Amino acid sequence: MNFNELVEKRESCRAFTGQAVSHEQLDTIVHAGRFAPSAKNTQPWKFYVVSGEKLEAMCDAVKVMGFNKFVDNAGAFIAIVADSNAVLDKMIKRVTSRDFIENDIGIAVASMAYQATDLGLGSCILGAFSGKEVAGVIGLDEKQGKDVKLVLAIGHKQTAETRVKNRKSKEQTVFFVD
Repeated sequence: MNFNELVEKRESCRAFTGQAVSHEQLDTIVHAGRFAPSAKNTQPWKFYVVSGEKLEAMCDAVKVMGFNKFVDNAGAFIAIVADSNAVLDKMIKRVTSRDFIENDIGIAVASMAYQATDLGLGSCILGAFSGKEVAGVIGLDEKQGKDVKLVLAIGHKQTAETRVKNRKSKEQTVFFVD
């Protein structure tokens, strides 16, 4: 599949089968995250891959205020944690008054979501969750809960069909400035 096909096929999956995701597939997915670009190559992330016995606890940690009920059948999760020891990133922020950590993490998560799609898996990027509970599941101090930026749910999709994407028109969103 070429890149444009991949972009059009990737979607937020909310119907997983419950089948486990192999360690080989998960390793391929985190590889894509590790090689994502970051400001000044700071790589300000750590990826915690959750499967097996911790799966149920992670499901509970990401279900908050009625959100993410669909995750019970996910085959794995990847918690993305900001690396607070990224000294270069702190220096960039001080000089430019801009924080690139969340942008960099977003790029890494998008790379992993595209890789999951390329492997025939579904994924959903989760932003609503209990950072404190996720931190507990992955073995971090509860104070580090604020460093958990995103969670990627991954699994085998119940259907191979891709939903029709509703997008704003090109005229509404793209402007060429010559």
